[in-house]
Amino acid sequence: METQTVSAGPALAARRPVAWTPAVAFMFGACVLLWADRSNFSVAAAVWVRQFGWTPGVTGAMLSAFSFGYLIAMPFGGVIVDRVGPRRVLAAACGGWSLFCLLTPLAPGLLWLTGAFRTLLGASEAPFLPATTAAVSLAIPRASRRGIFVAFIQSGSGLGPAIGTIAAGAIAHALGVPWIFILFGGVGVLFAAGWMLYAARRAEPAPSAAEAVQVEAQDRSAEVPVPLRKMLANRSVLVFAVSYFAVPYATFLNLTWLPLYFTQYRGIHLVQASVLSAAPYLAGFVAANLVGVLSAAFAGWGWTWDGFHRKSLIVAAGLLYAVFILIAATTASATVAVVCIVVAGAGITAAAQPYWMLATDMAPRQSGSLS
Repeated sequence: METQTVSAGPALAARRPVAWTPAVAFMFGACVLLWADRSNFSVAAAVWVRQFGWTPGVTGAMLSAFSFGYLIAMPFGGVIVDRVGPRRVLAAACGGWSLFCLLTPLAPGLLWLTGAFRTLLGASEAPFLPATTAAVSLAIPRASRRGIFVAFIQSGSGLGPAIGTIAAGAIAHALGVPWIFILFGGVGVLFAAGWMLYAARRAEPAPSAAEAVQVEAQDRSAEVPVPLRKMLANRSVLVFAVSYFAVPYATFLNLTWLPLYFTQYRGIHLVQASVLSAAPYLAGFVAANLVGVLSAAFAGWGWTWDGFHRKSLIVAAGLLYAVFILIAATTASATVAVVCIVVAGAGITAAAQPYWMLATDMAPRQSGSLS
């Protein structure tokens, strides 16, 4: 990615990098919006199921349309990030998904159109998280600090669904379902425009002058990019990818299922269901940042052999999720189920963070492609 900045010519090379504080603020805020826009459709679906007579099959198709677009675009999104740099991709992705969020309520009765908007929203979101990982990898050479920033930015995956479900339920109750997408999409468009205006005349994120002379920064900048095919054939990368598969599966299951579970299976009012659905994500927000702190502490103590400072946290958080989601699935008590779902939500959000950290460790100049 550094070579891309240099090859753009002397004018770009002379520009100052984007300042790290506003960059982190934008990435975190946009990450919150990204996850809110993923979750708010499930609240709308709980209303549209009754309004338009959606069958369970139709509901499942509409909820999974996002994932289809995301899955198709994700492999290309990371490669694009590494080719053009995260600065532009962050703005384009945020603006793109916000536009399709705005368009979502145009015709919910036309299933093909609603499904198309959700698919395009997913495709537009695909490059964003790899772009945040690439930005951290470029700007932060120290492993301990990278973990903290990755976890903080990615903790939007907890706060976003919490805000999305609570706000979407309240908006639907007060103004009607279409306003969910109008308000969330409008905020996203403004957010993307603000970042574009700020970052357009600046270069990609880079280490501070003090950090740039450190040995770790120089070692990372000297890394030679590996051909993508060779990188993907690497055994460590294959294990990394296969083991990660369970994390988004569990995350999206909760994301799309919880509001419908509370309203249809438990008979809870939509607004109350929105609040209950937000609880696991609020727990996840706290857990994600705790993982960042623990990973930094492990790195500071020298517990970095074979990635122990990242991998041990994946195992612990994954076990936490597995145990409590099994209890939630088998208990007859609604109270116990809700408590276990909250704890499981913290576990699965925490389990995701070290994977993004590992991407910055394994491929300093190709973190976008790897993530």
